[in-house]
Amino acid sequence: MKSNKFDLRASFKYSIIIPALLVLTAIVIGAIFGFNLDYDFRATQSFNVKFNTTVTEVEYDLLEEKLNSMVGAEFEDFRLERIGEGAQNGIVVKIADSDAKLDSLKEKVEDELINGITLDSAVVIRCESTNLDTSTNYVNTICWAIGGVAFILLFTFIYVFIRYNLASAISMISSITLGVLTLLSIIILARIPFNQFTILSVFLTVFLTVLGSMYINNHIKETLNMEKYNKFSNSDRVNVALSKSFKNLLYIHIGLMISILAIMFVGNLSLIYLSIACLVAIVVSFAMSIVFNTSIWALIYKKERDFILRRRIEKQNKPSENSEEKIVV
Repeated sequence: MKSNKFDLRASFKYSIIIPALLVLTAIVIGAIFGFNLDYDFRATQSFNVKFNTTVTEVEYDLLEEKLNSMVGAEFEDFRLERIGEGAQNGIVVKIADSDAKLDSLKEKVEDELINGITLDSAVVIRCESTNLDTSTNYVNTICWAIGGVAFILLFTFIYVFIRYNLASAISMISSITLGVLTLLSIIILARIPFNQFTILSVFLTVFLTVLGSMYINNHIKETLNMEKYNKFSNSDRVNVALSKSFKNLLYIHIGLMISILAIMFVGNLSLIYLSIACLVAIVVSFAMSIVFNTSIWALIYKKERDFILRRRIEKQNKPSENSEEKIVV
């Protein structure tokens, strides 16, 4: 059947250009600059600034702004994160300098932080718990993540091959691999800080790609089992499946993005960086499911009924054997 609809097989060579360029560019940039490592993978020192009373949000902002100015006067690479609740609230100061001397800074914060700030709460500044945080080896983290993804790929391949067919298994594994590489490429190129939680975005990409691809494959399988689709090309079958699944998948991904955007407004910097990576993961997984999983399937799938028909024709064209030889008593 010839269709005027979008031909996935013909467009695949163009759509693959975008992730291919991202991956190649990320390899070059990554080789030069590496990942933008967050504080999880860097040697830092930290101390807690406790208020010893419950403060309002306005007072919290004033204290945080003043503390940021004081620390910034002595160090360039640092981070402030809110901690605790109620009377145990405060701010943790992280400084990416393992050799920094913090005693004088702590004394200065205790003596001068509330000077010049009008507060209704009875704030008493106390600095405590000076720590030297040794950096976590991000290579080990990546290796564990690769092992986890490899296990998921193997399990997914076996399951999809059994439930659907070889073409579906290959297309899904290819889409997952391409999705993970695209996600990591965007993280490198956009310089999104890479911390221990960033790995969650990788697994989110895998999960959503599997979910979306299987949902579409269910509809593709329907076209293989229904007689009215016998004369449809692979691209036509995919177009039918996408017409039934696209909107639902789009709504699911948009809902996830809205949820993550809501979380970003109540989290610290580490959570914000994770949320950004997860937003990228959602977009990437949607593209992998809709475009690349279906395109790869359309490229490599050979219709079983055509194969069976060809074998049947070949068998019919063979000279028939002597029927008497087949009847043996």
